[in-house]
Amino acid sequence: MKKLINFFRKNKFEVVLCLLILLYIGYFSYISLIRHASLHSNYYDLAIMDQTVYNTYKGRILELTNPEGINNFKRMAIHNDIILALLAPFYKIFSGPQTLLVIQVIIIAIGALPIYLLSKLILKSKYLGVIFAFIYLMYPPLQRAILFDFHPVMLAVSFLLFMFYFFLTKRYWASLILFVLSIFSKEQIPLTTGLFSLLMAIFAYKENDRKKLFFSGVIFFASLFWFGMSIWLITPYFRGGQHFALSRYKSLGDDPTEIIKNVITKPETYINLIFNNDNLKYLFLLLSPLVFFSIFSPIYLLIASPEFMINFLSNHSQMRGIDNHYTAVIIPFVFISAIFGAKEVMKRKILDVKKISILIIIFTLIMSYYKGQLPYSKDSSLKLFLTRRPEIDSVKIWENKLKNENISVSASEKLGSHFSQRKKIYRFSESYKYADYVLILENDIYNDWLNKKQSIKDYEKLKLDKDYNMVYKDEQFEVYKKI
Repeated sequence: MKKLINFFRKNKFEVVLCLLILLYIGYFSYISLIRHASLHSNYYDLAIMDQTVYNTYKGRILELTNPEGINNFKRMAIHNDIILALLAPFYKIFSGPQTLLVIQVIIIAIGALPIYLLSKLILKSKYLGVIFAFIYLMYPPLQRAILFDFHPVMLAVSFLLFMFYFFLTKRYWASLILFVLSIFSKEQIPLTTGLFSLLMAIFAYKENDRKKLFFSGVIFFASLFWFGMSIWLITPYFRGGQHFALSRYKSLGDDPTEIIKNVITKPETYINLIFNNDNLKYLFLLLSPLVFFSIFSPIYLLIASPEFMINFLSNHSQMRGIDNHYTAVIIPFVFISAIFGAKEVMKRKILDVKKISILIIIFTLIMSYYKGQLPYSKDSSLKLFLTRRPEIDSVKIWENKLKNENISVSASEKLGSHFSQRKKIYRFSESYKYADYVLILENDIYNDWLNKKQSIKDYEKLKLDKDYNMVYKDEQFEVYKKI
């Protein structure tokens, strides 16, 4: 007992850190699973991800049904996030979207460890290390993104933090492994890792550190290669055309080459899109929980500038919000720059350790109240997730009835992820006619974010379709079988 007490006294900060991580994993795993079970997860994107991983587990590598068509194709036709293939072995333990949700929570929670280690290294304080790790776990953009289904790019939050820490501590091979995992999480991440490597190369040159310079070069050229391959070769090859997201940048050019060229020839277009109130609000929500310490060390925040530009310049407004996964690549560098910023604040004797910790906790708790996903948070969705829909039991019954992966299904938005473990699944649309079964939640149809008018039209068509019979109805849940 005495040894145990001495151990806790000697390692009190590490014990607190572990407890915080475990609490985070427990709470957000529970909420993620409850959200899914209560029919609040989505076809876009949980069903898409689950079908891709499931098919990979079954030997159909990175295959899914085209969300905008009827044929199966490779995931790289949408995003080059091939890390999904590495998640397939976990389906041996439990095959279902729940596995992806829990893995996402665990990997993100572990990101508190490099935050702690970086803070301890840079600020020379275990106390501040725990504070920054606590702030990371309380960070509203992270909490909100983690409850927006599953996205492989969210795993890059922790991968990039570990990559940075290992590189800083000269464990270059470990950093290289985390770099590879990072760029496998989404195709644009090499832009950020490339900028990171350039900064590290400058430091290495000034320090005359040849080994550091070598590994900086490896990451830079690997980033350049993977980004070029993804945008100009891999995605166009599997898609049979340009990347779908290019439509979000129509005002900047018709293809990646023209968009890059117009940075020089039409800079005023970019300037107008970057400097506006929406982007300022976006920056405020990202930086305010950390008391804007990032501003005191902007060079590390600028590593994420490619991702900022991708979000700032898009015509897709959700990319400038904190409710989804579009903040994933930015979050690590908000924290890294804030840690170095805190060092500058201490160096200039503006604030000491105690005042920094008090200030940062106050700001975080305020933002957590307004934007977090905890029970006390004002803007939390927990009440919605914890509301039990009367159709849940019926949906579970039909999940079991339609377990055979060869049965093709067309499902409305909130049902997609409950029927995605099969060779063919279609989000409800006019393509329902290719499915053996059609499963509908009526309010999905009348509140369809993608195309409400068309969904209603297709639903009315289904009800009159002589090739389908309604074989089950419970409240708003309806099941149609092809005759």
